[in-house]
Amino acid sequence: MERRTRPYFAAGRNMADLSPLVYQYYVVPTGITDKAFLKGVNDEYLSFLSTSDRDAKVEIEGGAIRLSVRGSVYKFHNGASYATTIYLNAAPY
Repeated sequence: MERRTRPYFAAGRNMADLSPLVYQYYVVPTGITDKAFLKGVNDEYLSFLSTSDRDAKVEIEGGAIRLSVRGSVYKFHNGASYATTIYLNAAPY
């Protein structure tokens, strides 16, 4: 099966305060450049996972993305609009 999407990872923080980093995960179509992604982030591309875990494990099996997160999960969305299934295994530290 040809993969039509790929996971994309980005980290950031609100610079107005000293909050910890929040790690964001996205699903974007293959062929999208980093420049095009950054231009469309938060408008065209919304994160499906926000977490405090900087070492989250990501595995891609067939048409599925499997994530293992330790720490806080601030947001998780496994939307039907994705061309892939997303599985999340999350546990506190």
